[in-house]
Parts: sequence; structure tokens; C-alpha cells
Amino acid sequence: SAQFQPLRVVVPEYPELAFERDIQGLVRLEADVGISGKVLDVRVLESVDGGLALSASRALLLWEFQPFVVGGRPRPFRIVVPFRFRIEG
Repeated sequence: SAQFQPLRVVVPEYPELAFERDIQGLVRLEADVGISGKVLDVRVLESVDGGLALSASRALLLWEFQPFVVGGRPRPFRIVVPFRFRIEG
């Protein structure tokens, strides 16, 4: 959602085994973000491969968001983030 602005985005690495096996597709993750804007927990909602899900989860745990402020106070929030793994060429 547009109100949840990432300040730091980390792109997941393509797992070597998935790359060698030409595994591509979507990973959808749900993240709990604390009042500081740091990602506290990640859950896999959808994934074509466990290695891709692990790589995306590790990356998302390093993301940081603009704190979500309601009534002058920061609030925790939950967000869904899709990652598409695609082998170019």
C-alpha cells in the first residue's frame, strides 16, 4: 500500500540451485513491521520453491519502512510483498 513507504529495500539473491534448475516464479510474503519501521517477522503466503521463499524472506527481514504514524504515535503494521524470480535471457 502507498502509505507504507520502504526506506531500505534489499533485493533477494537468486539461489544457485534454483537458477541451475531454471526454477522461476512468484513468492508472496507477509511481514510484521514494528513501530521503528523494522521488519520483525516474515511468513510465506505463496511460493513456487522453498529456496526462493527462503531467499526472499532473508531479504525482506532487512527491509526498513517509514514508521506508520496514527494520531502522532507510531504503530506496528502488516504488509504483503511480492517477489518475482525470473531468469533473463
